[in-house]
Amino acid sequence: SLIAAGHLDVVAAAVGVAALLVAGLRAVRPAPTGWWWAVAAGACAGAAADIKVDYVLFVLAACWALRRFPGRAAVAAAAAAAVLVGSYAIVGMAAVRALAGRASAGLGWEYYGFIFRHLGISLNAAVPVAACLMLPLAVLALARIPAGPGDQPGGQAIRAGLALSLAWLLLWPHQYAWYSVMIMSVLVCYPASRLDWIAMAWLSAITFADIPGLGHASHRLMNDALDQIQYQNLDHLAPLVLLGALVTFVTLCINLRWRQQSALSRFSDCQS
Repeated sequence: SLIAAGHLDVVAAAVGVAALLVAGLRAVRPAPTGWWWAVAAGACAGAAADIKVDYVLFVLAACWALRRFPGRAAVAAAAAAAVLVGSYAIVGMAAVRALAGRASAGLGWEYYGFIFRHLGISLNAAVPVAACLMLPLAVLALARIPAGPGDQPGGQAIRAGLALSLAWLLLWPHQYAWYSVMIMSVLVCYPASRLDWIAMAWLSAITFADIPGLGHASHRLMNDALDQIQYQNLDHLAPLVLLGALVTFVTLCINLRWRQQSALSRFSDCQS
């Protein structure tokens, strides 16, 4: 989804994770020069959002990690805004049009189309519904997902980045498989838990549904028999898997049965 397809998301993830690690490091071990670290964290997060706008969530995660130091959190937010707004101002309306043109792109409206068609609801309601659900899910995730790297360098920001990314990925109706690098890039630094299976189920379902010749282009590239197989399997199965990932995540947030590994070796290996 990333390397073979040549998507820029991998670059955004690299810069975004750097922002989280820097912000989280100084949230745990503040230093007299912490203002410069806050600027660096914000600038990296802003640059990631420049590449892919959904990485604005990493700006919020960095600020969340620095919440004990409101001044530094404000500096990080200002640095991110300076990079993001400044670059859009330089490029001009071309950047805004490119962003607007991609805002409604993505595969299959996820499970919204599957559910709304059966209820007779217009798909135009998917985005408002998702927007209303994202905030409570993000709050739930921040409060209930596993402790993660804890007080390790970058740990608080990594956890916040994972929580916000999951809320967005599981609910927003416009998605592609490669968008999942936002959570994979931080999940790889996280202790093993059932979160891994939720992420892999989501990624597998949407990847298979978007294979060239399948998914939304199948009616142009496949004969009637194969098209019917595709419709009966991927068009019905993928939304159910995506919905199942969301329901499973909410359930685990409530009952806390994450089955998380007690050792934090995965995060230490990532740091080294």
